[in-house]
Amino acid sequence: MISVTEHWLLVGIVAVFIVIFLLMLIPILRSSFSLKNNNSSSSAVVLEREPSDYIDVGSPSRTEKPKKETMGLSKTQEFFKAVLHKFVNTADETRFEHLEQELYLGDLGPKVVEHLISVLQKLPISQQQSLETIKSVLARELLGMLSGAVAGAQVQDFQTDGENPYVCLVVGINGVGKTTTIGKLAYAARKAGRKVLVAAGDTFRAAAAEQLSVWSQRAHVDFFSPPQVKDPAAVAFQAVEKAKREGYDYLLIDTAGRLHGSHNLMEELKKIYRSVTKALGKNPHQVFVVLDASGGQNGIIQVQKFKETIPVTGVILTKMDGSSKGGMAVHIVNDLKIPVLWLGVGESIEDLVPFDSNRFVRSLLGGVDSVSPS
Repeated sequence: MISVTEHWLLVGIVAVFIVIFLLMLIPILRSSFSLKNNNSSSSAVVLEREPSDYIDVGSPSRTEKPKKETMGLSKTQEFFKAVLHKFVNTADETRFEHLEQELYLGDLGPKVVEHLISVLQKLPISQQQSLETIKSVLARELLGMLSGAVAGAQVQDFQTDGENPYVCLVVGINGVGKTTTIGKLAYAARKAGRKVLVAAGDTFRAAAAEQLSVWSQRAHVDFFSPPQVKDPAAVAFQAVEKAKREGYDYLLIDTAGRLHGSHNLMEELKKIYRSVTKALGKNPHQVFVVLDASGGQNGIIQVQKFKETIPVTGVILTKMDGSSKGGMAVHIVNDLKIPVLWLGVGESIEDLVPFDSNRFVRSLLGGVDSVSPS
């Protein structure tokens, strides 16, 4: 038997342990409750921003206007602004060497960088120390390079000139935003008054058709994915037949995201191209390569490989708003002589901006007094 004193001492120890346990438990419960509330709020915001099946495509954009005004180049603009400020404020003899290294990081490409450095080195010292002069000279040279492959407004305005259906193949590797871009193109084409059909030619990736179907619903355009048809060339053929039969103006055909280094997959792409040509009676009107703007030299290699496989007519650069390497557009046009057609500047269905060389150069350099090609 324990004494009364020992009994109450034991009770006191137990009580102390209970109090300590409760004190430890309260912050955990409070944190859990707060997290639950935050998750609930976050879900509500996402649902509110997510385009529903009944979204009015003519309604005002909910995206931030500055992204479109700067063509999604705010990060690239900040990068070049810092580089040029450093250059004009440095008297060191190695400043051209440093400038060259920085311009390479902006993905302008070796040929472009070498030319720009050569032009700047020929300027008098006084002009080399003038930021506005440097920006004006760079603007002139960049515009001259971008004039080497001009797409023309017809493609960007979704004009078909009676060539109905106007057939566009969309190619690119996995992860570049190809499915999203097709949805944005379909949306823009429909807003331009075109009757649009989107075809799910990516039969290799399980979720590809489902994702494309969702984007087609958001764009309020028709979607074509024949059941039990696993041959992408057959899907493309049937899509062209349907577009001709039912009077569609614009046909966008998705293709499987493929590694540009895979011979078999690139041969499959040739087969799809031939299939479309057979059904249409002539070659597809356009072949768009979708490219991640942050891909660097690897992105250039992708375009080269696709160009060697089928006749690429234009490039769409995605994820521009998250990259500081917008200079890739100049690299593509100057080196590969392929026009850049659109820039993806966000996740909204409206975040696709037609590429305009004047606006691009102004956005890239943060505004210049005079922009005219040499």
